[in-house]
Amino acid sequence: MDLLKRIIIVVLFVLLLIFQYILSQDISILKYFRLTFVILFFLLINREYYLALTIALLAGLIEDFSSVFLEGINILVYILFICIYFYLKKYFDCRTFLSEIWFIASLFTSYFWSFVILSWASSLFFHSVSPIFSWHLVFDFILELILNTLFILLIDYGFFRARK
Repeated sequence: MDLLKRIIIVVLFVLLLIFQYILSQDISILKYFRLTFVILFFLLINREYYLALTIALLAGLIEDFSSVFLEGINILVYILFICIYFYLKKYFDCRTFLSEIWFIASLFTSYFWSFVILSWASSLFFHSVSPIFSWHLVFDFILELILNTLFILLIDYGFFRARK
């Protein structure tokens, strides 16, 4: 991919991320979509590793502005997400529909729990350990898992595999 296309993708992604943050306060269902997760997933599948790393750093930086945790936690989560992707890619072949669902679900689960663990670790830094477990967390996780998996599968089978 040439440099101009990469710059356009990065600028469009930043605009979409800002647009999602603005609209997620008005439309409550948008807070369950992880746009960065979906875009990083497709960039990694298409072997655009440097662009995925750039997007991860920019998204982490943008999300750190509105985060209550230590600066850099979101950047760490996205870099950890890329590492987990390479680790899990060895175990899933994604040739069947069910293996692709399991791959996306396990990748999202590890992404989510790495964020929870790093957030808890950052709260230890401030000496304010409060219980982070609640049923809302479980409900939001299950809803995010289902919606993001369906969204990725819809895009993957609707757009990318329809052209083949």
